[in-house]
Amino acid sequence: MKRTNKAICLLLALLMLVPSFGQISVQAADTYENIAKDKPVTATSSIGEHLPELAVDGIKTSESSWATDAISENPSLTVNLGAEEKIAQIALTWNEDFAFKYRVFTAGSNEQYSLLVFHEEGTGGEEIWDVSEDHAAVQYVKIELVEAKGGEDSIGLQELEVLQKKEDTPAQPENLALNKPAYASGNEAGLDRLGPAGAFDGKWSDDYDERWSSGNITQSPQWIYVDLEEETTFSCIRIYWQEAYATAYELQYSNTAEEGSWTSITAVDDGEGGWVTFNFDPITARYVRLYATASNGVGSNKPISVWEMMIHASHYEDISLDDIAEDFTVGTITPDMTKMPSFSFADGRVSAEFFCSDTDDVVDDEGSITQPLVDKDILVTYVLKDKVSGEEKQVMNLEVNIPGQYHPEASDNPAPVTLPSLQEWKGASGKFTLSEESRICVEDDTLMQAALITQADISDLFGMEIEVTKDAARAGDIVLTTEGADPAISEQGYILDIQDQVTVRASAYQGVFFGTRSVLQALLYSGDETIAKGIARDYPKYGIRKFTLDVARKYMPMSYLKDLVRYASWYKMSDIQIHLNDTSYNDHSRFRLESDIEGLTAEDGYYTKDEYRDFQYYAQDYGIRIISEFDTPAHSQVFIDNVDPSLGFDKTHLDIRLDSENKDKVYQFIADLYDEYLGGDDPVFVTDMFNVGLDEYNSNYKEDMTQYTKYVMELVHDRYGKTPMAWASMGCLDSTQTTLPDYPVMDAWANYAINLKSLFAQGYQLVNATNKYGYVVPGGNNGYPDFPKEEEIYYNMSAGKFIDKNNAGVTVAEGHPQIAGGSATLWNDRGIFNGISVYDVFARTKSIIPLYAQAYWYGQDEDLSYEEFKAEQEILGDGPQVESSHRIESADSMICSFDMNEAKNEEGDSFEISDHSGNGYDARVVQGELSSGTQDRQLVLENDGYIEMRHRSLGWPYTVAFELKINESSDDEIVLFEEQMPREECNETITTGYETRKIYMKRTDGGYQLMFDRDNYHFESDYVFETGKVYKIAFESNQKTSEVFVDGRHEITFSGPVLTNSGNKWYDSGSIYLPLQKVGQGLNGTIDDLMVFDRELDEEEIGEIQDIEIERSVTLNKPVTVSSLDPLSQGKQNGENAVDGDSDTRWTSNRANGYDLNEWIVVDLQGTYTLNRVEIDWEAAAGAVYEVQVSMDGETYTTVAAVNDGKASENRVISFEPTEAAYLKINCTKKVSNRYGYSIWELRAFKAAQVDKGTLAEAIDAAKAIEEEGHTTDSWTALQDALAAAETIMTDEGATQEQVDQAASALQSAMDALQVKASASALNALQDMVDKANALGSDDEALNAAIEAAQALLDDPDNASVTAVVSALLELSEAMQDLNTDESTEALRKDVQATIDFINENILNDVEGLRPGKVEALKDAVKAAQDVVNDPTATADALKAVNKAMTKAAQELWEIVSKAELNALIEAANGYLDGDYTAESLQALQTAIEAAQAVAGNDDATTAEVTQAITSLSDAIANLEKITLDTSALEHEIELVNEMLANIGNYVPSSVEGLQEKLDAAKKVLSNATSQAEIDEATKSLREARLNARTKADVSALEKLIAYVNSLDLRAYTAESADSVLVLTDRVLAKMNDPQITQEEVDALAEELQIAIDALQPVSEENVTTPDDGMALDPTNTAAANMSGMMIALMAAAGAAAIAAYRRKRS
Repeated sequence: MKRTNKAICLLLALLMLVPSFGQISVQAADTYENIAKDKPVTATSSIGEHLPELAVDGIKTSESSWATDAISENPSLTVNLGAEEKIAQIALTWNEDFAFKYRVFTAGSNEQYSLLVFHEEGTGGEEIWDVSEDHAAVQYVKIELVEAKGGEDSIGLQELEVLQKKEDTPAQPENLALNKPAYASGNEAGLDRLGPAGAFDGKWSDDYDERWSSGNITQSPQWIYVDLEEETTFSCIRIYWQEAYATAYELQYSNTAEEGSWTSITAVDDGEGGWVTFNFDPITARYVRLYATASNGVGSNKPISVWEMMIHASHYEDISLDDIAEDFTVGTITPDMTKMPSFSFADGRVSAEFFCSDTDDVVDDEGSITQPLVDKDILVTYVLKDKVSGEEKQVMNLEVNIPGQYHPEASDNPAPVTLPSLQEWKGASGKFTLSEESRICVEDDTLMQAALITQADISDLFGMEIEVTKDAARAGDIVLTTEGADPAISEQGYILDIQDQVTVRASAYQGVFFGTRSVLQALLYSGDETIAKGIARDYPKYGIRKFTLDVARKYMPMSYLKDLVRYASWYKMSDIQIHLNDTSYNDHSRFRLESDIEGLTAEDGYYTKDEYRDFQYYAQDYGIRIISEFDTPAHSQVFIDNVDPSLGFDKTHLDIRLDSENKDKVYQFIADLYDEYLGGDDPVFVTDMFNVGLDEYNSNYKEDMTQYTKYVMELVHDRYGKTPMAWASMGCLDSTQTTLPDYPVMDAWANYAINLKSLFAQGYQLVNATNKYGYVVPGGNNGYPDFPKEEEIYYNMSAGKFIDKNNAGVTVAEGHPQIAGGSATLWNDRGIFNGISVYDVFARTKSIIPLYAQAYWYGQDEDLSYEEFKAEQEILGDGPQVESSHRIESADSMICSFDMNEAKNEEGDSFEISDHSGNGYDARVVQGELSSGTQDRQLVLENDGYIEMRHRSLGWPYTVAFELKINESSDDEIVLFEEQMPREECNETITTGYETRKIYMKRTDGGYQLMFDRDNYHFESDYVFETGKVYKIAFESNQKTSEVFVDGRHEITFSGPVLTNSGNKWYDSGSIYLPLQKVGQGLNGTIDDLMVFDRELDEEEIGEIQDIEIERSVTLNKPVTVSSLDPLSQGKQNGENAVDGDSDTRWTSNRANGYDLNEWIVVDLQGTYTLNRVEIDWEAAAGAVYEVQVSMDGETYTTVAAVNDGKASENRVISFEPTEAAYLKINCTKKVSNRYGYSIWELRAFKAAQVDKGTLAEAIDAAKAIEEEGHTTDSWTALQDALAAAETIMTDEGATQEQVDQAASALQSAMDALQVKASASALNALQDMVDKANALGSDDEALNAAIEAAQALLDDPDNASVTAVVSALLELSEAMQDLNTDESTEALRKDVQATIDFINENILNDVEGLRPGKVEALKDAVKAAQDVVNDPTATADALKAVNKAMTKAAQELWEIVSKAELNALIEAANGYLDGDYTAESLQALQTAIEAAQAVAGNDDATTAEVTQAITSLSDAIANLEKITLDTSALEHEIELVNEMLANIGNYVPSSVEGLQEKLDAAKKVLSNATSQAEIDEATKSLREARLNARTKADVSALEKLIAYVNSLDLRAYTAESADSVLVLTDRVLAKMNDPQITQEEVDALAEELQIAIDALQPVSEENVTTPDDGMALDPTNTAAANMSGMMIALMAAAGAAAIAAYRRKRS
């Protein structure tokens, strides 16, 4: 394991304390030879004649010794062996004044020294030290003196011997050109560091400075020559080419080097790279030249580049390390072997030495073997070295089997399931069971926190409250201990011994805690809280498994960070890096810590120093180290803007330029900043590692950056004692001026940021943070994905692949000693501008952390498929006490359901409502009441009331459905759903916008608008909910958008936030977790039928649960034709996506710069429909100007609607006149985006509703039959107006049923309100009565009011109706009688007679059309009055009484009583009589119908009687009790499944397995069911089976790619790239034959195969023919797709032959 945890920061100290060597005795002289004798040597000081060369002269006497007296300065002596050598020992022979303390260092040709030994108890005489493998390749040996014997003031060294085994030193030909003067035609880009001397310096490492690189060879020949300084005889020239090699060149010699004096040795016209050797007859000359005229074209400057050019006196015989490597195997490792073997070839010239393994806890980097529990396969890497040429080659990742201590038995328990997987397992038999009596036993107080956390986790996972104790363990307990830990396992590893008790044993807290995670995971996965007995030895392959979170550009509350710690520890991640400052778009820059620097702390969310310090300790308790990061000197706008503008030389870069007057100020600022957080007695950053940033500085300032890098590294390391970490960038490599320390740990993230191969050469410990797999940007940005590509990561990522997103970088051995681990990073690039919530971040985090945990703890598990891995992860979940998922346990998809029909457990003004889902999640209502009645009740709330739900919130996906009515008097904000978030410490001083999450409504013109807030984002819709109206609402959310259905119709899509800034905007997330703490607060109205589901329901399901007939789009899954496809989508974003009903798939057209672009999409409706509405869900690449067109033949189109104001990411509803159409076309002419094309998520079209106009037509006919004559002017005008409006609706094809019904009702009312005009005689009689009343001259108010009303009729005779005139006359008569109580009986008698006469003459003389009963009543009243008039004894009171009776009877003649509603209700009620209801309720209904019919048939019924009849009949209908079963839903499901089974071949077999049986069972229930519950259960079961069915995947894209692969001659490509294609092709072919394959798998395979094809590397570009127009590379290309079958067959046959040949060659 690559230990880079706490051990890294103490690396040097550990090396000092634990040397990797042993002191030995002197070896036989014939075994070793001293290769240091007479080699160049230097010393920092010496005494007199005791010069340094005397220490390597081979003479061991005090006279011939090197001596020094500058002991306090730690003097040193260094010998240069001339080239790297494999050495075995170093021997030191001392004078009497010997060194008591000294250090021995070794270095290779790069002069990067490493400590071999620090000896602190020197004994003098001869001391000999073994040299370990990691010091074996040595060119320099340095002795550093620390202290003399007995404190003396001088030390003398007689001889320094570097000993090499004789058999390891075959004759190596001398390089006659080594370090000789060299000259060239020029250097690449004029760079001195790439001068000709680099080709003759004896170095050819990965340091790009150790070579010669020429000028542009396409402009002139390029040459280099060496001066051997005298005429020299030679017969061999060897050249080691860099990647840019010459293809045409000559080797020449001369004795003068003058032009024209060169003689050719040999000419090459087909040159290749790598090592090239030329042997020839001896030549004597002083100068040797390489003269080139053509290259392979590599490099933008078109150079040729030579690592090394050697000249030898004799011939040199090449040995191919490639050939040796191809056949190299390690062989069998036997149980008695303690060290990996070494090998030699070619009579000892080539050695094969162990380099590393990928599992250090089994085989460490020294090759030492620790026996595993059972046989274990690991990967090892060997290094082949040609001792003559110095050439080396690694044979990487050979699988070897290390024999174990035990042999598995067939009866052994299988390994418990954990993620990461357990490294070693030896099963026993039986199980351990966790119970309420179990305890956690811990004796060591340092492990107590691990015990307490595990205790709480058990409670959360299993509901068990178990004890933590220090008592002795018993059966059933869990024991945590450090006693008896395996010393061979790293601090993060542990032994898990599962017997009658479970023991977790490790050497450190972190290992113990990680062991508890495995215990909990195994218990959870078992399903019954058991673990199989056995023993596990578990450890990580790499010490750093890191996740980096960008909180700078997206504030993440501390509660979330702690949740992240709990989640990351569940999967045994080791580190979380917090990226605390950065710069984003729109000048958005933030620093997320409380700071002493005024104005620096972010005002939209920050962490106080105390809480951040505590957070790090909190994480340590979970085994997680927090690595804090300040990213400088780039990404530093927050410091420049808020501290001092002069700190920056531009907007985002600190001014670290060496020639800047501000450099010292910047350095001091950084020192002060670091000291604020790393300094003091109680520093804010408490862990042992700190990341200094260094990311992406201006590339023009490499040396400036290198010196700054050195400054901050040393500041962190030397002043604060922490290990610095950084993003590996251009300043992280030594320059010609600056040597960097080697103790930092580097995040290696991109080859374009720094050459990753060179980074290895620098010697750093490296974290594989490459952005090919490890970068995730919510919303996607700069080529990085929105969500991690999980399957690709699982199968392709490994620690040794340092490959960036451009497929550049280096692949090294798995387990390379410099690999410290791996890291994934989530960058919030778009900051506050994209709507991403903390839960959106978590969704992406939880996708990638388990993958990295598995890869860098366990490695790749070839026995565990991706599907199996994901299935295990699904069961293990997010871990205990992790709240970010907010999923709610439920028996099925329905979480809770409230019908509001019953209140229980009432307490004051609060009560409980029952959950009918079966989960028992009853809720409490506060300050509310249920409406009256026993059925169909609603919850009534008045502003302050609300519902308290059982849970805080629900994570997406979900659907919440409810019925809502807002009273017309409502005016306040209505909070439909709300959750209060945990309070943050920064809330004491600022508001972050994270405090509350709510879905709510606000009053607006015309009603209420729906909106929601979360994470400082605001989302709102334009849809207006009217007051006083009942709505059935379904709100659902997924990881991208939130959708709202109103009365079964999709009305709202929340796809992004409302942003007020004027800069860049994105709409990456419109999701919201469903807040459930409070429901309905602020509502003045009612809520009913509240249901919550843990998935998104489709429109049909919403219609079913809310009893709504769903309007369906006629475009769904219909054939589509488009003008073009986006070539970058590789055919995935096709036209069918726009009509598939899936809001996560889309069509995307070709892209182009500019705004004008004509593209279109056509849907074949496969039938003729009358359309009147189209809905388009646009992606951000939307149409600004477009037309909706229809056609009957698919050729001639008519525009029915035009849009000129289209917007990005909008849900556009377009209505138009009903129009017949067989084809629908959206024709786009202008884009909203300057860069892209057009992109549509969903295109929907709807039929115009079928409207019944029969009643309206009848009313129109009736109105037209009425004649104007005899009617009042106003009533006639009102009738004509109503008639005109009705005729308009009648001819309006787009009129809705509601509009038609309203028009018919209005027309009928106008006809009912027609008034018959009063006759002249009636008007005359009224005039006489007015005259008589005026003559009284009374000021009585009632009389004068009656006079005024009568006069108004007389003044407007055209509008004086009979009814009005009669009423006026009678009221006037009555007022006159009431006025004069003293009037004589005779006078009253005359008035009554006058009334009688008026009625007889003006009313009863023509009673046609009047209600007979009322006419008879009036006649009776007249007769009774006449009898009283004729009675001479009648009193005044009697006369007045009969007069009033006549008046009332006359007025009732014309009372308008509408029975339309009653008649309609009677008709509806009769329909219930045939229903299956109880006899008692049917009898009550029959009685009510008969009573209503009597009222309806009574011409004289009053309005009050009609109203009472309606009420009674409605109640009878409402009180019907149903006894039969509703089978409609079940019948519908049976119909759908029958249709599916008729097309069974279209479905994946496993997904429809058992469907026929489910159908048969449903049919049986339909015939025999005795309860509604039985019907409902059968319906649910059959529906679930139907919805689980999956259609077979379309593999056409794969077939095209396979055809293309078969057309290739893979022999023309490099073996590695061709092998990748072949392996993947085999996998694709296997999967294509799998009937269970899903479309997602097909798409992923197609993408993976396309990437592999694109990555094919030609062996020689000249031999590769590039396909025209990209046809072969693009399987979606029309030309390729239309290639004739014969051509494809020929290509496939030829390609198959080529592939077969290639396979033979490779095998």
